[in-house]
Amino acid sequence: MYTITLLNDRRLYGAHKEAIMQYDNMVGKIQFLIPQTYDGNDMRNFTTVSLEYISPISHLYKQEFLTLSEELVEYADEQYLEYLLPIGSKMTAENGDIELQLSFYQVYMDEDGVLSLIHISEPTRRRGIS
Repeated sequence: MYTITLLNDRRLYGAHKEAIMQYDNMVGKIQFLIPQTYDGNDMRNFTTVSLEYISPISHLYKQEFLTLSEELVEYADEQYLEYLLPIGSKMTAENGDIELQLSFYQVYMDEDGVLSLIHISEPTRRRGIS
């Protein structure tokens, strides 16, 4: 399993790396570990988390929605939220480096009934498919 961790200094760190081959289809998962509190926000309150990326050859924008696991994951003596993404042929259709970004969305209503959106994005460049 390939693991990417969002660090408190706003970096995405790749750990537990494994080769992801072109056209791999559902043979593994990418695990995203997110701190429970990030930039002063309780990340459990973010109802939608998306992985946005640019394909390496055609440079097309693509988006995948991540699913929150029920259990916390221990990493570097801390408890992290875990999001999993099956590796599918859509993501592995092209060989090369993938530019990716995680986006977190929280919609809430204040006491006056006004809906608000909180959006946090963290970009990185990660070598992912060979």
